[in-house]
Amino acid sequence: MSRIIRLLFLFSAVMLVACGPTPESKADLQEEENKAIVQRHFEAVDEGNLDEAYQLVKTDFVVHYPGGVEIRGLESLKEHITEIYTAFPDLKHIFEELIAEDDKVVARYTIRGTHKGEFMGIAPTGKQVVFTAIAIYQLDEGKLVEGWVEYDALGLLQQLGAVPPLGEGDNEQQIIR
Repeated sequence: MSRIIRLLFLFSAVMLVACGPTPESKADLQEEENKAIVQRHFEAVDEGNLDEAYQLVKTDFVVHYPGGVEIRGLESLKEHITEIYTAFPDLKHIFEELIAEDDKVVARYTIRGTHKGEFMGIAPTGKQVVFTAIAIYQLDEGKLVEGWVEYDALGLLQQLGAVPPLGEGDNEQQIIR
């Protein structure tokens, strides 16, 4: 009897190896690959390796920012990245968390940089900024195709001195408890 059990176990092990990953594990592998693509895209941009970064983006890429601002197409994305990294040449994305499901990746990250160039009409301040963002990226065929980004714009503008902190100056708004 034990010989039959061993043969069945051996047969099962061979079948698992021969048949490869189950559909569920294939999905898991794709989700892990998608997370790696999102992270590598931002690492490449931060490192100034723009050719590699742009290879990970579809030519019709769209990113949606708060207030209805959209960047449409790879050429517009290139201009946008140039503007941001001109204003903050040492900008870095620090990923706190990546969550993937199907063709989407949610990224929670902290962004750090030094304001050394004009940004949104604000002259360089030399100030270090730190702010957070959460984004959802959709991928297709191993490339970014769409993104929805929410970031702490108020905190960023306050750090640059463009907006006073709540409760200071002429701002009469109070935090509601």
